Amino acid sequence: MTEDEVIDRLFADFRGDFCERLKFVKLCHKGDQDGDEDGLLWHFTRFKNLQKMLTRREIWLSDLAYSNDANEVVYGLSRVNSVVDEISKRWPNRKNAKIVLRMAKRVLQRSSEPFHNYAFSLSTEHDTVQHWSIYGDGLNICPVRDNPLIAIGFDAGALFYPLELSSDDPPIYMINTVSGNDAADDLANYWGIKAGLALNVLDSQRTSIRAKRVYKLLEHMLVLACSLVKNNGWKDEGEYRLLYITKDFGDEQIYLPERPDHRGRYAPLKWTEERSPVRAVVTHPLADTAFVEKSLRKLPGGRDIIFKKSELNPRPI
Repeated sequence: MTEDEVIDRLFADFRGDFCERLKFVKLCHKGDQDGDEDGLLWHFTRFKNLQKMLTRREIWLSDLAYSNDANEVVYGLSRVNSVVDEISKRWPNRKNAKIVLRMAKRVLQRSSEPFHNYAFSLSTEHDTVQHWSIYGDGLNICPVRDNPLIAIGFDAGALFYPLELSSDDPPIYMINTVSGNDAADDLANYWGIKAGLALNVLDSQRTSIRAKRVYKLLEHMLVLACSLVKNNGWKDEGEYRLLYITKDFGDEQIYLPERPDHRGRYAPLKWTEERSPVRAVVTHPLADTAFVEKSLRKLPGGRDIIFKKSELNPRPI
């Protein structure tokens, strides 16, 4: 096998694990989907962002390094060292055990550097006190009239039509997040075992393969796995993420366009006019619903979008 063929095999095997064998993680790609009772997954944002989405017919997967949640990726990484140290002690191949532990430590030491993973977050929930409080200004302050917080309902199936990213098969996948220390340890354990097995396979290959290239691939695999785990405070959110996964796990980010707000780059996911995945909109409980609905109907495809009012009835201060 050539070096590229071995690398491709490692990546395909990793993706296959997420599809078929990791019971605590579910990956959906072009057809499999979960959602709420209506088959929708919800994204919280401001109304003006919805205007841009419908006008441009695209959503942006943003760099998690610029996330509002400072614990993105770092929380999962904080659990890795002890887990990998424990499982690697039982491996008969001491050389590879030391390499895997060294890789984990190297990623931890670089945790202050940007990890270029691109994601678009969605939730099975759309009208809870927790969500309106976390993503907005709470439930006691009336939002700006022309730009309130909203929840956009995306058809989980429509997201996986052959959309036009860069080819007929864009490297974008829907993966659920998991929460808590046990879930983080499961992912760390998976990565450690996977990395060890990969190194054992490479030892048996007759082809000369650059070690640095394999280590980089495995380190990016670890960062990607850690981008799927959040602390227990997010346990009930029911979050899924569209993740931009390439052969180098996002390292091709230099080819992605820069955001106009200078918050890194983004991976655009486009759709054709007749295949819009936007199905519904729910407004913040204190928003001017009449204004939002009227504005929505003027947008491209806005007349076909279901408009819902929040069922919560908070009192503004």
